[in-house]
Amino acid sequence: MTKGLFLARTMYLGGCEVYGAEFKEPGNLVCGRFSRALRKFIPLKNPLVEGTEAYVSQVLEIIRTERIQLWISCSGVATASQDAQLARAIEKSTKCKTLQFDEDVITTLDDKLEFMQKTSQLKLANMQWYPLQHESDISGALNFINDSHSNFRRIRFMVKSANMDDSTRGSLPLLDSTDILAAEQLLKSLDYTGGRKWILQEFVDSGEEYCTFAVVIQGRVRAFTACASASVLMHYHQLDSKSILYGAMLKFTQDYANGLGRNATGHLSFDFLIRHISADGGFGGQLVPIECNPRCHTAVVLFEGMESALSEIYQEVIEGISETEILEAACEKETGFYWMAHDVVLGVSSFCSLLLSQDQLARSTALRQTLDCIYHLLSWRDPTFLWWDPLPWFVLNHLYWPWKLALASWAGMKWKQLNVSTTKMFKA
Repeated sequence: MTKGLFLARTMYLGGCEVYGAEFKEPGNLVCGRFSRALRKFIPLKNPLVEGTEAYVSQVLEIIRTERIQLWISCSGVATASQDAQLARAIEKSTKCKTLQFDEDVITTLDDKLEFMQKTSQLKLANMQWYPLQHESDISGALNFINDSHSNFRRIRFMVKSANMDDSTRGSLPLLDSTDILAAEQLLKSLDYTGGRKWILQEFVDSGEEYCTFAVVIQGRVRAFTACASASVLMHYHQLDSKSILYGAMLKFTQDYANGLGRNATGHLSFDFLIRHISADGGFGGQLVPIECNPRCHTAVVLFEGMESALSEIYQEVIEGISETEILEAACEKETGFYWMAHDVVLGVSSFCSLLLSQDQLARSTALRQTLDCIYHLLSWRDPTFLWWDPLPWFVLNHLYWPWKLALASWAGMKWKQLNVSTTKMFKA
């Protein structure tokens, strides 16, 4: 993933010898493998395929053989629990330090229900919500919806899966507190079998979504950045660090990290919505946390140009926390970040729509998307490309994606969306 490539380059520019590792896959054409930042690339056994024990044993052997001093986890949501187990084994069996939350923190933050419970416990939730773990919870949820309507204004609620489930990402049904019958029918239609869990969550129709990225060491935020977000984020632009919104998200992250305890060390990322509320003299904004990702976030690329300083922050895991201020991505940068493979395809398809569509609204949307893509190509940066390290960009765009799409076609896999930055395919 791009975030792994960026961290490898960061530690290299910070004076470290970097060993890159990635789960085995056909061809092993992951772009970071070809970076000049790596001293060595090592294919790993996938714990979801070959078992956690085999994965842990292999990494421990690598650490001992190569005399690794710091292991930085940079994997995805699917192996979060296995990485937490690996971190515990590394700390117990070797002298190597780890930047990875333990199993308790991962379980709390990765599970959407437990995250909301922890957030409410810390008095940081700022929204109404209700857990749905069994069919027996439906009556309580209906009472909750009815009470919210009678005690407050008319409220709409969103139902979303608390489990990792890409199939429901684009289908989030809304319930209205004024229509209990429709709410009952929808809640009864949900699948509660096989450990499926759901969250009834207040719908915040703000149109503003933001995400953050932080490095937390011993319960303290040591590096932080924030940017505007979307359901699948493919464009990153640093938020002004002097803004009230940025300051509120930083304080939230600091309060949350402190609430996790002094032993909490890892990557911490949050997604927020902004609720607009009436206030004296106009309207005010209220920060509403909707999700947490206790892992590295692609927003780390916003630290481009500050790699040496960021590397020093990571090395505090080994050397101890310094008394320097929190490292924040420079807000003066006008340049945003995009992925060429994404924008070129989007730009060409938008231009074709502009030429062929007869609908005025569709043509207007296509024109805006075409101009945005041209602007990105001319003035933004693809974070996989660096003049001193060009091969990862070439491999990602010209080898990896053609190869992966060919394999998907051969296997008859149907997909509806691609995330170029994380190399993830969302099945149809």
